[in-house]
Amino acid sequence: MKELKILVSFCFTLLFISCDEDQKQAAAMVNGVSQDKRLSNVRMINLIGNPILAEKKTYFADMDENGAFTFDFSVDTLTTGALIHGDFFHYICLLPDDQLQITLDKDSISFSGEGAENNRYLYDLELKGLWNEGFVARSKRDRPSLQEFIEGLEVTLNERKRMRTQYRLSKEFKRYITVDDAVFYDTSLRDYATLLARGNQDSLLQTALPSKVKDAFDPKKFMSDEKLPSHRYLQDVIGYVRGRLASKDTVQGFDLEEEMWRFTRDSLSGDTRDHVLAKFLANQLRFSKKYDEEKHKTFRDVVASSSAKRSVEKAINAYNEQKETLFQVSGSTFAGLQLETPEAQTLSFNEMLDTYKGEVVYLEVWLVDWYPDYPYRPKFSVKKLKRRFEKEPVKVVQVALTDKTDGLWDQIRGLSEMKEDHYYIKNPEKASFLNFYKINTYPAYFIFDKQGALRAYRAPAPPTSHFDMKLSDLESVLLELSKA
Repeated sequence: MKELKILVSFCFTLLFISCDEDQKQAAAMVNGVSQDKRLSNVRMINLIGNPILAEKKTYFADMDENGAFTFDFSVDTLTTGALIHGDFFHYICLLPDDQLQITLDKDSISFSGEGAENNRYLYDLELKGLWNEGFVARSKRDRPSLQEFIEGLEVTLNERKRMRTQYRLSKEFKRYITVDDAVFYDTSLRDYATLLARGNQDSLLQTALPSKVKDAFDPKKFMSDEKLPSHRYLQDVIGYVRGRLASKDTVQGFDLEEEMWRFTRDSLSGDTRDHVLAKFLANQLRFSKKYDEEKHKTFRDVVASSSAKRSVEKAINAYNEQKETLFQVSGSTFAGLQLETPEAQTLSFNEMLDTYKGEVVYLEVWLVDWYPDYPYRPKFSVKKLKRRFEKEPVKVVQVALTDKTDGLWDQIRGLSEMKEDHYYIKNPEKASFLNFYKINTYPAYFIFDKQGALRAYRAPAPPTSHFDMKLSDLESVLLELSKA
């Protein structure tokens, strides 16, 4: 489907049917061929490990001279995601042991082999405008009344239910779709009613609402452990908790995240509570890079779910592995990456860092889908940061994850107005650092010291406002490292 620039934020609903990690891992083989020879690779984006960790992984597959490509990675449960090909994306479903064959054209996709029928269903949802994000986008655009929204939502979901009888869907996939549709129904009612109330859930709940909408706000009605297979469900519960407490966020001393933790611990129950608490801890380790001993002790004391416990253990292991790379020269994390300069010179990632020995490197990694925003986001511009440190031993360096053959690399360099210190990753299929550091939003930032050792991953973006006399935390870190 076209208009990737508009819909890219919606295409990342990549869900797993279970958190059970005791299942045997298997390789889901995906072979394909592209008829569009202008491009050099195909991507799968934001694949999630399980609903608690929500690891949004990215995989690249290089295309040979005939347009053939291969993805080969392990999955232990039903996995849905998006396949990116130029300006188009398509939903995709993988099950363990799938042997899927894909044929891509500029604006279409076809499937054969084991797993093909599940994917034909997803593609037909796109073509008929029955996919979730298409319905949400139309509703935000047209702003129907609440009753009209309910009727439209039910028509959409009933049509999807009817369509499922026309496909030979796998038992696992059919179960997932049924559960996820139920979650989407409740989430959509609650979100749209809140939108019409301009975000004020407290005042909304004081008004006369249709019974179906009231049920969507009643945790006794919409919360159920049976819905845990859907990744959307945990996000739905967290959204509900946040909405219930958000109105108090203006009170002095009120810590929204802390109150959300307490509310979940004290007010929810069953595996739903356990999984949401696990997700809070996993997100804290991932985004805040913080291990809260008190919360982890509480989690160990009150949580019964084995899958929730295993997920937190996995998040802790990833957190520790990431920390171990700090103060180390890039090493295996970036091993195998081949870069190209605007002058067509090829060098390894470590060789690139060697050219900046004696200087601090603030590295910005761009992905093609986000480049059109560049001229409209001057507040994030690394160009200004580069100007700030032009008299200091600090280098602002950009690396592009894009398909050079379609000319986007040249456009990115032109828009950024950085004619030097700009590189292109020639072999993105080797970009394992993206999944290791859980990178799924771009630009992503890293800091290396004068010796080429990593000092920060998922580093802060440049300041969000104009530069004033006070240094931002990022600038203070760069300045301190430049003086060392």
